[in-house]
Amino acid sequence: MRKSRMIGLFMVAALFTMQVPVSAADCSEVTYEKEMNEIVGEKSIGQNVNGRMGLQQTSIEAGKTVSFYDSTATMFYVVGGTKVTFRVNLNTSASVKMGYINQNGTWTQKYTGSGSSHNTSFTIPTTGYYRFYVTNNSSKTIKVTGGEIYF
Repeated sequence: MRKSRMIGLFMVAALFTMQVPVSAADCSEVTYEKEMNEIVGEKSIGQNVNGRMGLQQTSIEAGKTVSFYDSTATMFYVVGGTKVTFRVNLNTSASVKMGYINQNGTWTQKYTGSGSSHNTSFTIPTTGYYRFYVTNNSSKTIKVTGGEIYF
């Protein structure tokens, strides 16, 4: 009887440890060769405050893309139908694209614009894992000076 209770407690504890927290990682970086729809620069950067992921300063070279992940350097788990707000502040006016990439590698662009402050909100269609990206479409390096992702 004691053994079955211990197994039951272990299974309950295992369920609680499988949750993925929504926060941001401190600086990890992966760079890929540029091919059609592949990320050429990738960073997990940010800081979670009150359920929102604050974006820390990072540079994005011309034509490069930066992706934002959760605190475990994995994709965010987002329930379908959830509204996401994604805001980025830059050190200078620049043309950028913003959106998300799902667990299958499918890119969905949700915003294109020019300026030093960019903001978009969108609804995630299907429950799954997502990362959020910013692509620098301008001809010079830009710096993310702040911003946030929240849902």
